[in-house]
Amino acid sequence: TPPPHPQPVAVCSMATDCQPKRAASAYFLWLGANRAEIAKSLGTGKGSEVSKKAGELWKAVSAQERAPWEAEAKALKVEHDRRVSLFKAQGGVVTKKRKGAREPKQTKDPNKPKKPAGGAYGCWLSKNRDDIVKSLPLGHKVTDVTKVAGERWKRMLASEKKPFEDEYAKNLADYHTAMEAYKAEQNNLDDLEEMARPTKKAKKAGA
Repeated sequence: TPPPHPQPVAVCSMATDCQPKRAASAYFLWLGANRAEIAKSLGTGKGSEVSKKAGELWKAVSAQERAPWEAEAKALKVEHDRRVSLFKAQGGVVTKKRKGAREPKQTKDPNKPKKPAGGAYGCWLSKNRDDIVKSLPLGHKVTDVTKVAGERWKRMLASEKKPFEDEYAKNLADYHTAMEAYKAEQNNLDDLEEMARPTKKAKKAGA
């Protein structure tokens, strides 16, 4: 059966309406890949507790283990800067968020494609995490997994990393394709919504 028709969500009507969001840091990329395991080890998914524990664990992550995440964050920063330049070229004005000011919380659209994160290392880790966990003693820490994973990844030959680099490149290309289709669908929904609105003449006639 075809997927349910996505519900209309707020989208940018013009390029200048949406300032590019800040690129994710190495920490947040790492957290995205480890949040589920941290929550499992704590026995709760409560945001404040997971964030507190994650911060403690991140401090213990070595420079070597952080390297893949920092590389991915750097690539995202380059892409962010490119998008900001395009945003400005199209007439957009970059505004800084005031300290303490909160943006209205937007409802997440479950139909919106999710951008792949973690790079080639993330693809490799997702396929090897279970084996790494099994190789560790009971009661191991979350950082033990990332430590072993980082060491194994560093020892891998370029030829061994190539399939995962290709996989990530394909995932990223698929994401961009899906996003184009998603944006087009949202624009179509906006057009239909606009057409469905009664005109001023129609309102007067019905009055």
